[in-house]
Amino acid sequence: VDEKEMKTLKKKEKKENIRLACSTSIMGDVLVFVPEATRTGKQIVSKAAGKIKVKIKPAVKKYYVELPPPSLEDPYGDLERVCDALAKAHGLKKVSIDYRALQVLPDVLRTGDWKVTVTVWQNHEIIRVEAGRVETNVGLAVDIGTTTVAGYLTDLNTGEVLATESMMNPQVSYGEDVMSRITYCMLNEEDGLKELQETIVEGLNTIAKNAAKRVDLAPEDISEMTIVGNTAMHHILLGINPEYIGLAPFAPALHNSVDIKAERFGIQILPSGNIHILPIEAGFVGADNVGCLIADTPHKRKKMTLLIDIGTNGELILGNKDKLISCSCATGPALEGAQIEFGIRAAPGAIENLRVDKKTLEPTFKVIGNDKWSDGQTDMQAKGICGSGIVDAIAEMFKAGIIKKNGRIDTELKSPRIRMAGKLPEYVIAWKHETAIDEDIVINQKDVRA
Repeated sequence: VDEKEMKTLKKKEKKENIRLACSTSIMGDVLVFVPEATRTGKQIVSKAAGKIKVKIKPAVKKYYVELPPPSLEDPYGDLERVCDALAKAHGLKKVSIDYRALQVLPDVLRTGDWKVTVTVWQNHEIIRVEAGRVETNVGLAVDIGTTTVAGYLTDLNTGEVLATESMMNPQVSYGEDVMSRITYCMLNEEDGLKELQETIVEGLNTIAKNAAKRVDLAPEDISEMTIVGNTAMHHILLGINPEYIGLAPFAPALHNSVDIKAERFGIQILPSGNIHILPIEAGFVGADNVGCLIADTPHKRKKMTLLIDIGTNGELILGNKDKLISCSCATGPALEGAQIEFGIRAAPGAIENLRVDKKTLEPTFKVIGNDKWSDGQTDMQAKGICGSGIVDAIAEMFKAGIIKKNGRIDTELKSPRIRMAGKLPEYVIAWKHETAIDEDIVINQKDVRA
């Protein structure tokens, strides 16, 4: 065991002959065993959309038009006929057409007997022509988080969310946080960035396909996609080297919003559909923060508002109509294991809810994948504590008096749950027989201070 391993490994790990895989050279065939405590399992991703009042003003609209067919006396071009009809019936002028839509225009017009529905982006570009009257007009809003990708299929005519789809960000296998993915790109100059970009595009295609399927549509029926994400996710999606946002002064490649055709991205919605990516604010305060501003509008209020986005990359906005201040912080690692002894992601076996009885100081908890509360006897197969569980634990321990006002665990309280582990006080959340990791799960003084 080298010096680095000695410093990194805990006493218990050394006794069990655990070694760091990253410091090991494989010389032949090996059998790999992943301990229960560190198995990822099926990640639980829940991203239901809340309801807010908004003014419906979609970038993509559908217009039904009826055209006179051409004749020897009137051999006017198909596109010109469509443009004239749009101008007369709907007041649209100087309308162009996407190349893909133009390719199928003659066939669609004749199939529809010169009665068609024209999909127009920003009132100036035709991106699709369909035979007959078609009312369905949907778009997909996507939040690319460091850990989670969530998509909301929306009716662009009414604003109603038709379907919600979410998944773990497939880039997680390249690194769990923003900096590790930036580092991956830096260390793999030839194809690192391309790998990460292709991975997230594949994820977006899965989101689009599954969301459309929920309402019996094809991915190609999605006319528009709007994307937000932190600055690193934004740059990687666009294929922009993210190295410089990881170095002082953390300047992004651009601040403005971006519009790119889906076909160019390889995103499998309507090929001529637009992908709109919201602007970046600064450093690690990205397009997702702009999305929060648009949704909550603190810049329009007199009173001070604090908006908090708790994700792997956390963002805060404070201010009112006079001034707004925003910043970012590494929220996920703080709650999911980087500084917490038994911190894990939200996966089956993670303690997600906790209560502490103020009289007995006994806890009861729920784990993801089990609707029942613990009773102190049943094997709950707990593996650790996820972010919501950490927040619950600290709050409940404080309310029960286990954590004093100065932040210290009160070791003078009489409870078998409160004990010393060497010089470190700790509170037992789950006894060994309630866990899947063959040891007690605790909150210690370092966790409280983390």
